[in-house]
Amino acid sequence: MAQEFGGRWQIASGKPLARSTQSEILRVVDMRGEYEGEYALKRILRPLRQERFKREIAAVTALRHPNVIGIINYSAFKDASGDPEKQFLIMPIADGGDLGRSGRAERYKESVDFVFQIGRQIVSALMTAHDEGVIHRDLKPTNVLFMGLGQEIWLSDFGISLIREPDPQDGGRVFLAPELEGGTQLDVPPAVDVYSLGKVLYFLFSGGVILQGESLDDAKYSAILQQGKRRIALNALLRQMICPLESRIKTMPEVMKALDTLRAPD
Repeated sequence: MAQEFGGRWQIASGKPLARSTQSEILRVVDMRGEYEGEYALKRILRPLRQERFKREIAAVTALRHPNVIGIINYSAFKDASGDPEKQFLIMPIADGGDLGRSGRAERYKESVDFVFQIGRQIVSALMTAHDEGVIHRDLKPTNVLFMGLGQEIWLSDFGISLIREPDPQDGGRVFLAPELEGGTQLDVPPAVDVYSLGKVLYFLFSGGVILQGESLDDAKYSAILQQGKRRIALNALLRQMICPLESRIKTMPEVMKALDTLRAPD
């Protein structure tokens, strides 16, 4: 593997921050000195649909929101050769890891407060993205990044599902809206992110349980949502998110309004 990317980014450590069959994340430093310290380089190993993604990534870099991870450099995507050494993104390092990291969600198990706090940040980021015509399409726990040891998050990987095959290692297919199955539909409504967010919120509240399909009627998934007004309200919200498109909440402002009903009483 090359030690430099784009003639600028040098690997700072030989051990990847993360790796899957589709991508890997490395610690890098800027040899030009424009950016100090270490950054995360995400290398795409099996790039697809590059022209479409270039338009999408340009839109994402224009987003300005505290809960959308900044993309510092993406010029390599201007190369359409398909060379994986030239397909990368440069982003800040999320020192707190991601929600999918082993044991992370367990910290928030059965806490409506954390669902409210973290959920509002995700929804706020998606509202801004949707207003700019950018649909995430691939929301899952590994794309919810914690900036540090606190509860502040970044949302990452907008649109990246357009340029790589689904990764069976990360369980991402389970979080996809049914209308995205097969990966052939490129133009999709904001409601696909509503469905995936519902499953992420359940994952968060349950302490890391992956909800299979639309199974909230199954007692093994719904038991934790039956006691107390706020849990029952969360159950009602999730049922309006993790459901067929015709019955689903369609927009993030509607989700935000429903989330606000979960706010702890003064």
